Amino acid sequence: MPTGCSTASYCSAAGASDCCPKAATPTHSPAPAWTTDSLPRSPPPTAQRAGQIRLSTLARRACTDAYQRLAQPQPGIAGAISARAEAHTIRLALTYALLDNTRQIQPAHLTAALALWDYAHRSATWALERTASDPLARQLHAALTHAPDGLTRTQLRDLTHRNPTTPQLDRALADLANDGKITSQRVLTAGRPAELWTATQH
Repeated sequence: MPTGCSTASYCSAAGASDCCPKAATPTHSPAPAWTTDSLPRSPPPTAQRAGQIRLSTLARRACTDAYQRLAQPQPGIAGAISARAEAHTIRLALTYALLDNTRQIQPAHLTAALALWDYAHRSATWALERTASDPLARQLHAALTHAPDGLTRTQLRDLTHRNPTTPQLDRALADLANDGKITSQRVLTAGRPAELWTATQH
């Protein structure tokens, strides 16, 4: 099976693990509110004898914009469980095409698949990563990401203009460490040992 949207013009209805969607990034709108009444009671006839489901010309062109973003590893626990986004998204697009009783994946199918994947990833981030909605944690993580040699606790406090209290700083650093985004180590200095924090590499 070919990989990459430049050559992957089709997917097998039996499995689409190597076909890569590159559709445009969807807006952050919630997933549609479906009910079981709207689901088909049996597989669509097209799905039972589909053979190869091809990407339409427009869908192939739409692939280009989002593939690089989907293929990039994402940090943290949510990133680990949502790996291979490009492969899973094409499976979703394939499912939408089959539900439409069509033998081609259209841009609308890719857009719907990307929107559902984005919703799932944001839900995982919200549920598993406490630092995602913490402004202080985001500020600390951004600073450490741009400091490959790491920063000490004192340097981090200076960067935040010493506004956070010690418990607030401790909690933000602990949450980032629990999310697997930063690590710490004791380093020797001319005075007392310092606590050096560094961002993890993904």
